[in-house]
Amino acid sequence: MPMNAETARAELIVPVEPRMLGAVTAVVNHAAERAGLLERAQKELAQAAVEACEHALELAAEDKREEPRVHVIVENFNDRIEITLEHHGPADPVAGLDSFVAGGNPGREGVSKALQATGVDRVQYEAKDGLSRTRLVKYVDGKAPQK
Repeated sequence: MPMNAETARAELIVPVEPRMLGAVTAVVNHAAERAGLLERAQKELAQAAVEACEHALELAAEDKREEPRVHVIVENFNDRIEITLEHHGPADPVAGLDSFVAGGNPGREGVSKALQATGVDRVQYEAKDGLSRTRLVKYVDGKAPQK
């Protein structure tokens, strides 16, 4: 049962600075606690978000137009948590089906394992005009809504 049904949103700009990843952990943990996830699920979701953010920072570092950084948006809804990572750089999914199956990029195994361990319910990816956006969705009850 969610602790709070109000929508909440937190945004962070994460530069290539390992200490800033602690802020991502704190914000995701707070959102997961607020949603009523068990402590283990909170930690696993935060770990998956941090690993995805680390990979996004690697991709952002390849874009020479600006300082490498990732825009992280964490949103609580009454039925889910959405973690969105936006960065400039190569159009390469931070996490997705291609990273879960054989033949995927072996450099992303850590992200895939973390996402599989959390039971992240949905991973969405899009790229347009040099901006890549990856969204991790965790439903509060662990199940996507029926259509």
